[in-house]
Amino acid sequence: MSGHDDAHGHVVPVKMYVMVWVALMVLLALTVAASYWNTGHIWINNTIMLTIAVAKTMLILLYFMHVRWSSKLTIIFAASGFLWVLFLFAFSMGDYMSRPELSRLQEQVVISEDSPHYHGE
Repeated sequence: MSGHDDAHGHVVPVKMYVMVWVALMVLLALTVAASYWNTGHIWINNTIMLTIAVAKTMLILLYFMHVRWSSKLTIIFAASGFLWVLFLFAFSMGDYMSRPELSRLQEQVVISEDSPHYHGE
């Protein structure tokens, strides 16, 4: 424990927090825009929104939770937890998308003309 920073951890400049916050707001706007974008396939929409969610999670994990400046052991545990959640989502989504009931349900869904998701089809 030689320096002042050792006792209090890593000090992050406010400018870094503001930049991360701006990036999170941009990703939030992309998420909202992606929700209105109809690709025609639900798995494409889900993949786009989950990719954006992973990017937001990584920003929060690295900067707000200070994992970027942590010890290697903390990084290993954070990465393994994050990977485990990704595996859970991937296998759950794979199971959900492989069900035959889903394709029948998608055929029955009717979007009204008043909906923001209606594209005149």
